[in-house]
Amino acid sequence: MRRDACRRRTLTPSPPMQPPHTPHTLRIMARTMGGRLLMVGLGVACAGALRVRPTKPPRATPAPADDGPVQNFDLITCPVMGMFVRSGRIVPDAQGFVTKDATLAAFRAAMVPDDIAVATTDANFRSDECPRCAGRINVFAMNVVADRVEDAESPSFGPQEHFRSTGVRDNDANRPDEKYFNLGEAECLGGRGAWTRRAALCFADFWDVDFGCPRQARRAMFSNDVDELKRPKGCERCDSRTTNGACESQLHEAILGMWETFKDPVTNAVSAMDWRRMWLELEMPSYFPYIRIMPVCTRPLDFGMRCAASPDCCARGLACVKGRCEAAQRR
Repeated sequence: MRRDACRRRTLTPSPPMQPPHTPHTLRIMARTMGGRLLMVGLGVACAGALRVRPTKPPRATPAPADDGPVQNFDLITCPVMGMFVRSGRIVPDAQGFVTKDATLAAFRAAMVPDDIAVATTDANFRSDECPRCAGRINVFAMNVVADRVEDAESPSFGPQEHFRSTGVRDNDANRPDEKYFNLGEAECLGGRGAWTRRAALCFADFWDVDFGCPRQARRAMFSNDVDELKRPKGCERCDSRTTNGACESQLHEAILGMWETFKDPVTNAVSAMDWRRMWLELEMPSYFPYIRIMPVCTRPLDFGMRCAASPDCCARGLACVKGRCEAAQRR
């Protein structure tokens, strides 16, 4: 096309019944560069008075519908539920809710010991043990008792908090508190490389007293919050399990159940790094849950034989100790 053909040309969209020349196919992009109007799309570059008929702006695309809350895993106060949600083993609905049946099924699919799986779901969802619990809970809104508020209680038919809590994840900052974790680790791990059952119990005892109470042995912190409705009978504000057995509560059951579920069967412990990641980053140990998928015992394993893959298969009188069958120690 010759340049002088551009002087009087008016660009008009073709009739809509001619698909090869519809406005959609003849896209015209215009911009001004140094006082010259350039037309791109017709294979023409014209300078000067080239008229372009204005077209209607495209219809605005509606904003996508809200699919529910953003999955901010820092809001999940329970590390076990958090690990299952973050790993995709439990999938909340669009509003963040999970049901008891789905949670129990996910625990069993991951080979969580059945007594722990049942006790955990019965304590957090509607059951004979917890008639105030809801049938389903929003895992991103389980912090229902404010920090350091006296005479507080969990709402009826809503998420239920423990009697006392660590404050590592259950806090009004709505994020993991590494400082709190470090305090408990320093007191209970003592520089050792793995969390034993005794160390895990210490971690529960570390927070087992109401806020404002004086320091006790093996406890440098107090509970971040208190649900008065769950206070055990006979447990006073400044009592703890170590001074009054009546104070043993869900706090201890939950932490020991978590340790029992995720311990390494070879070492019978949880490494310091795994325990930290479980609490602060909601990361499961790399060996979970395959450690519990064990073969059927076809024959007893004799003394000295490797048993890491099937610790229950050692012969009578033997126990799987550090991956090999050895004489069972009397307790």
